[in-house]
Amino acid sequence: MYELIKKILDSDVGSYVTVILLGGISWGIISVVDPKGTDWRIAIEFAVIMGFFLGVGSLISFSVGNAEKRRKNEEEEREEERRRQMDKAVARANLLGRVSDIVSRAQLAAAELPLMLSAADSSLDLAQDEYAEGLYSPFWEAMEEAIHYVHAFEKNIQQIKHAQEDYQREQQDAQHKHGGGEHSLARGMVPFSLGVKIFPDIDPTKERMKRLYRQAQKKADFANIYEQRRNTQVLIAGFRSLGDAVTSLGDRIEREVRALGDTLGFRLGDLGMAVREASEQMQRQQETLLTEARSWRAEASTGHAELVRVARENAERAERGARERRDMLDNIQRGRKPSILGF
Repeated sequence: MYELIKKILDSDVGSYVTVILLGGISWGIISVVDPKGTDWRIAIEFAVIMGFFLGVGSLISFSVGNAEKRRKNEEEEREEERRRQMDKAVARANLLGRVSDIVSRAQLAAAELPLMLSAADSSLDLAQDEYAEGLYSPFWEAMEEAIHYVHAFEKNIQQIKHAQEDYQREQQDAQHKHGGGEHSLARGMVPFSLGVKIFPDIDPTKERMKRLYRQAQKKADFANIYEQRRNTQVLIAGFRSLGDAVTSLGDRIEREVRALGDTLGFRLGDLGMAVREASEQMQRQQETLLTEARSWRAEASTGHAELVRVARENAERAERGARERRDMLDNIQRGRKPSILGF
């Protein structure tokens, strides 16, 4: 009963209920004091007194109602702020996960460069042996394999360039949508870094490939087999033939590497030095990614379902990246060629 009365008084009709109650009380008192209703002075006095109490009651009722509304509004505002903060936490986790993946892919592509070039050199070693033994088709097969590894090298250069563009786009979008400063979503983003300062110089491989190609074309038997294989060669995008790729691809890659070096600040070095640095980079990145995965696993222990889902995805992505580094290190140590499509 008490709760029902409180709800009535707190509601918009509370003032009207109060008026009715006070009016009834006033009428009852006048009826007792002056049952015949002949003394108008008494009625007037009671009317004034009841009017006073009526005003006070209305004011109290109005104040209580407003206080309750303010309390509800404040609670709704707090709940809305909690939702905004959680939405921002989810958006930030998504952003950090995407950016980390972008940087990780670029670093992996950079670490693969000396491996691709080393594999191309191994194919050229084989081609040279096949040439010395007069094995025409095996020679051209080895040359095709070499050019495909060189083309894979170019694809990795382009992947690094695209990753850098993706990173800048994510950074700009975060600042545009959520502003900068200490509350920016971009706060905590890993910097865009390849983790290496030395890129393998493709020039020796390029010149060796050209030299072997021209050497073979001077021999009638090798040239004849080359012509017979023209229709079966797996062509490189942008080139009409294997010969066109051999003579032009290396120069194109050199231009792309120089343009990338202007923005990322690496230098060219010999292949052996680049392979050693790539190995060291893989070890560092593997440790970094495992640490990142543990951090996201801890984040996934929160109670918010969406944040838990994003944190788990980020942890799995970091763990997958760490496994890729481990496998690459194993390939380097065992001298395995990297896998490319068709070989």
